Amino acid sequence: MAFLPKKVCIVYTENPDILRTAHILERILSQWGWKITMKLAAQARIPDLTPVDLMLFGAEDGLSLPNSTYKELYRSFQGVNFAGRKGALFSTSSSGIEALRRMVQDSELELVRPSLIVREDTRDKIVETWLQAMLE
Repeated sequence: MAFLPKKVCIVYTENPDILRTAHILERILSQWGWKITMKLAAQARIPDLTPVDLMLFGAEDGLSLPNSTYKELYRSFQGVNFAGRKGALFSTSSSGIEALRRMVQDSELELVRPSLIVREDTRDKIVETWLQAMLE
């Protein structure tokens, strides 16, 4: 893998599929030796993200940025510059991905594609394959 971050922050909601996927990400990245910070979206702040190399954001379908658990990060991302940092998105739908993409669009965060669409049957192997492809 070409890009091996030392610090990762996983920001997630309490949607069951997003929560399960966040814990799969945590387990895999921990096994790879990375330092992991886990934050519920409602509790995440910019200072949680500034020391990391890779940011992973997860949210369910129907995410309404100004009124969701991501509202503080949405507001904060409008005045921060994360140029040179990598990020990736995971959601239960493409509309959730688009909402998260809008949240970070002005920050110059380099979003790795493709994003991960998670389902009830998303398991470790799918998430691990996505992580490996993203970091190559």
